[in-house]
Amino acid sequence: MTYQNLKPVLTKPPEALALFSKGIDNNIAKSIQISLEEIPTLTSASTAKNPLLAVFSILDIVLIFKLVMSILAFLLAYDAISGEKEDGTLSLMLANNLPRYQILAGKLFGGMLTLTLPMSMGFLVTILMMAISPTISLTGEEIGRVALMFLSSLAMVAVFFSLGLFISSLTRRSSDTLMILLFLWVAFLLIIPNVSSYLAFKTKPVDPLGKIRSEIQELNKTFETQRRDIIIRTPAEGTYNAESGADESWGYYIQFATRGTILFYQKINEQILPLRARLTQTIGEVNQRYLN
Repeated sequence: MTYQNLKPVLTKPPEALALFSKGIDNNIAKSIQISLEEIPTLTSASTAKNPLLAVFSILDIVLIFKLVMSILAFLLAYDAISGEKEDGTLSLMLANNLPRYQILAGKLFGGMLTLTLPMSMGFLVTILMMAISPTISLTGEEIGRVALMFLSSLAMVAVFFSLGLFISSLTRRSSDTLMILLFLWVAFLLIIPNVSSYLAFKTKPVDPLGKIRSEIQELNKTFETQRRDIIIRTPAEGTYNAESGADESWGYYIQFATRGTILFYQKINEQILPLRARLTQTIGEVNQRYLN
């Protein structure tokens, strides 16, 4: 057995912050195989067998905050002002010479305090679970990324709650406010992201993954044809015995060889290796074109 028959597999370690946000981690391959005579290829991702899984978002803390906290912010804000208009309490507050900015500031502060507490608890509990885990060790950079995610989530919730207060101040009935906010919630979280992706695809089309794979397969077929032609054109010298044991699943090996056989393989590799290098570069350019 020689080292050329070894095919180690390099595995990508899981992200430490996957508990907060998985991103596209499940849509990309986790490992890659290294072989002397083959171009490294990524193993199939978790969505390769069922491409429809890539359409749906992965449930994580960031997604929960985006869906739940945003709609909760609207539900807390929709009747904050319009509801008091209907009940007549807003006129009573304004009749006491209370500045309007103080009313808005009080409602904004109270609503954000109500929304910040569950968000903070969610982040703190997750960080505590990671801290007591013996397999996870957070670095200073990762802690900073967690803090940035928390601040970004807090800013998003503040925007939704402020928008809810603004719409509530423009309407006279809380039911009208609720309908408008529900429409805006659907638009911000479903319509706008999908329409943006569609417009981006139309603006700069990307070749389908199947087309990229077909192009790579054609390149491999061309290389195999050239490799066979080189072997046929090169005259064989010497004798060798190629065999594989019953329990050796990794392939054949040359057990005995003459000097002429060694020179024969050297001549072949001198012609094949440059072709393989160009093939690797071309496939890399094709993959890079797809990624760009």
